[in-house]
Amino acid sequence: MPWLWTDVLALVDAERVVLSGETGWHCASHGGEPATTLGALLNDVALSRRRRFAVQRRLHVLIGDPWTYAAVLPWQAGIETAGAWNEYARAMFIDQGVQQTPLRIAVEDAPFGRPRLGVAPDASLLEALESSSAQAGWTFAHCRDLLSAAVARHVSALPADCVFAFVERDALTCLFRRNGTWADAAKQGLAHGQPLTGSLAVAALLCEQPIGLPAYLASVSPCAVPDGAGVVNLGSPDARLPPLDARVQTRAHTNGAASRADRLIADQEGACSA
Repeated sequence: MPWLWTDVLALVDAERVVLSGETGWHCASHGGEPATTLGALLNDVALSRRRRFAVQRRLHVLIGDPWTYAAVLPWQAGIETAGAWNEYARAMFIDQGVQQTPLRIAVEDAPFGRPRLGVAPDASLLEALESSSAQAGWTFAHCRDLLSAAVARHVSALPADCVFAFVERDALTCLFRRNGTWADAAKQGLAHGQPLTGSLAVAALLCEQPIGLPAYLASVSPCAVPDGAGVVNLGSPDARLPPLDARVQTRAHTNGAASRADRLIADQEGACSA
């Protein structure tokens, strides 16, 4: 029966933790301690007395920059198992400069002979989030990186040749698609209000792809995308995320005597704050 369960979605990005569920949504800046902030927000979720067991409280997590990595893995005829593809992805990430970070790697399935998208969130962060949610009395049900979530939701809308641009608060990830398959990926910093045209061109040069491919965009914060960017805006990476074009109000969130974070409560009548 639905009333026996509570499902909450948590978004963790470079600056904040956002909770979205049946009681509304709440957002707090984490100050570099996302696991601690997540636990504090979960402790504040109002729950029915019927849902007093952790198994009845299910947490689903989406993780973004700077704790995630992505690469397009060219087809390798000698790689036949999922474990071998994961090790291949690990070598690709090391080649990108990800040296000391433990990773939890996932590689998408793809038809024989085609490149595959590999993604990897920071394993240490996942363990900290899982521990924090357990201490708050929640079951860590599912975790996924924002990029692959956006791809899963919007890939059916992409043409055979395009660039899929995923915009986060401080980063732009471009996935180039040629003849219906992934060709390459590039990630770069993105300042607030920075025009996307130049960044898309830089990504194309880095990946040796044509400049001016049709661009399709997904974003956690649509207000970060300037008007006239010349892209097709596909929307949020996950339908369960709150409407981030809402005005937010700041409140103090305290845990004991010390202030842990600023609480942001949505007021859906206004425009988004960055």
